[in-house]
Amino acid sequence: MSDARIIRIKSRLSSAIGRGGITAKEAIARADAAVEGIRQTLVDAIDAILAEMEVRFGESSPDGSEGDYEALYALASNIIDASACLNGSLIDKAAYALCDMVDLSAERGVWDRQTVEVHIMVLRLLRNGGPDMLPARRRRVVEGLRLVTAKRIGDVEAARTAKAAKSAKGV
Repeated sequence: MSDARIIRIKSRLSSAIGRGGITAKEAIARADAAVEGIRQTLVDAIDAILAEMEVRFGESSPDGSEGDYEALYALASNIIDASACLNGSLIDKAAYALCDMVDLSAERGVWDRQTVEVHIMVLRLLRNGGPDMLPARRRRVVEGLRLVTAKRIGDVEAARTAKAAKSAKGV
């Protein structure tokens, strides 16, 4: 029986990093520190975006913005971008749910003001009260957005699946 040989293979990533690289733990700590340095700016940005959503699309808004899918989608996307500062709040997941709802609404040519208002209210709830909510409750609230969208506009996942099937067939 021969002795086992150990062969160490150096990955391209480790070669590119070279000596003096950092550990994943150190990289995460640096990233967290960088986010913390701009945390208040990001929180202020989220508050400004929510205020604009409420003015343009909320329950007291005029009907002038009704059907402006692109503007609402852009605002929700901006919340996703800034949400790194609110880790664990699930505000990013609620904003994703709003983007999904806007996509489906635009695709179907439907504008349901009450559904838009519910999404905005949940975003505000997660921003203001999210840290005090139990994680399971935050998850249920976000899942509730998907249920509201499914009931009022349509099932986002089913629409995605149908769209993917059409794309696969080349239709």
